[in-house]
Amino acid sequence: MFGLLKREMLMMKKNYILIFGMMCSMILVFYFREITMTEYVYNNLLSLNIVIMPVVLLLSLYKETLEHSLFTYHKRTIPVKVHIKVWLSISVSVMYTTLLLILTILLDISVTDFTIMIKVMLYAILFTVLVLFGWSIYQVLKDKFSSFVSSIVILLSVCILFIFRETFLTFVQYVRELWVVILQVHRDSEGVIIQTDTISISYIIGLIILIGLFYIFSIQILKK
Repeated sequence: MFGLLKREMLMMKKNYILIFGMMCSMILVFYFREITMTEYVYNNLLSLNIVIMPVVLLLSLYKETLEHSLFTYHKRTIPVKVHIKVWLSISVSVMYTTLLLILTILLDISVTDFTIMIKVMLYAILFTVLVLFGWSIYQVLKDKFSSFVSSIVILLSVCILFIFRETFLTFVQYVRELWVVILQVHRDSEGVIIQTDTISISYIIGLIILIGLFYIFSIQILKK
């Protein structure tokens, strides 16, 4: 495993340096230029994790594809290689989140709603696993048929999901309401409730299950 990890780090070294440099540059710009950073701006910056994590994984998979090396591993080794790629993508995202938190401390910005951080990270992991799942199907179909056929299959899958999006959103809303926990109740000076902070435990559990299923499917597709 450590040999595969070392190989991955060497393969992605330049990309990691570039990504880390861009993160640090953004933090320094906000700090030294005294750019106004509110909690709203922080949440928007945090949402970039939904892009950062899948992009890092795609870069790693792209390099692996160029070297044609992933499928030369033994079937028992492929899951380990994929685990390393996914976990390093998550690590980059966590590092970005940590730098943002350090920036809020330096700028004395109060970040109180940590549930947003949990949701963003779960969404980012879900999109990353979906990218892995789509890439796995694309590679297998490309080897058996052609790049054109595999691209058509992926596009059709996306179109089907788009067509049935309303049904999917209705189901998501149903899951959200199954198990809701009230975190905090905000009242005005007269004691009237003006806002209630809640978190849907059932929705989070559903996301975790969905992530696990797509991840397992991706591994099984690559092993075959």
